[in-house]
Amino acid sequence: MFDVMIGHELSRWAETSLEEWVEAVEEARLLPELQIEIDLSAAGQVVLSPSQSEILETFDSFIEGLESLASTFSSIEPELFPQPEIPEEHLFALDSELVMSSKERLRRVLLEDLQEALKVVDAYSAYEELIAELIPPESAEEVDLNIVRDFLSQCAQRLEEVGRVCPGGIQTRLFFVDTSIATRKLSAMISQASTDCLLAMSQELQRNTEDIRDAYRSLDKHFNTPENDYEAERLLRTVENIDKQTLDPLEARISQLVEVLDFLDTSMFLISLDLRVEIYDLRTKAPDVRTDFRLLCEELKSIFEPPAEDEESDE
Repeated sequence: MFDVMIGHELSRWAETSLEEWVEAVEEARLLPELQIEIDLSAAGQVVLSPSQSEILETFDSFIEGLESLASTFSSIEPELFPQPEIPEEHLFALDSELVMSSKERLRRVLLEDLQEALKVVDAYSAYEELIAELIPPESAEEVDLNIVRDFLSQCAQRLEEVGRVCPGGIQTRLFFVDTSIATRKLSAMISQASTDCLLAMSQELQRNTEDIRDAYRSLDKHFNTPENDYEAERLLRTVENIDKQTLDPLEARISQLVEVLDFLDTSMFLISLDLRVEIYDLRTKAPDVRTDFRLLCEELKSIFEPPAEDEESDE
């Protein structure tokens, strides 16, 4: 008798509470603010976090938790009247049809409410492939700054577009959908592509600077005093054409070094002071080297061309 009365009241209370809670979810009332996020998975895919299935499972678990709670209440009579013929049973249980219908109602309202969030996920997902296509131009000895400018402009455009997809997030009937994480991570991927491009340029700038420096150092051997007339004549033949064959190409490369350096400065990419100084030193040194070779050439020519006064005396 006691078990029947108490079990009936508990069962009515639990089922009424469940019904009211499901109605509260359906009508989006009396609920705390529920926040979900749009994030990137480890594979770089835009996802809802927690996922749709995880959200459904969480709400199902509330009902299952109530079922588990009901199973913890045991009948009272066996303790009040410890007689063998009175078995110990569960005091009450939730109606199975009510449990199933409650789960279905929750699933229906959740799926409907999450449609808006999933549309935002799709809007961000459209940029996964676009960002994957942002591959920096290949490094080359002669940098085509127009190609680099186009690439950086494309990165800037993608960055702006991602920021406009859904700034801040959206509010559905049941959830606040935070988009800040997806925006930040996608923007970081775009910025990284831009940085990688500038970094590759700076590394190529370093290599080219070292090559040009070594090329100028290798020219020092021409200023060694020739051991005999044969060596002097051979040196003259070399330095007579050194302007077009060697110095002009080197100075053209130095001009591009300066152009790339200025471009990196404009792009707010930091260049080491040592590299900057070395490039400016090369630019300053180039005219001096050209002058030194001109003087060397004149000196060598004077060895093999007799003075005009000697020719007059012979006459």
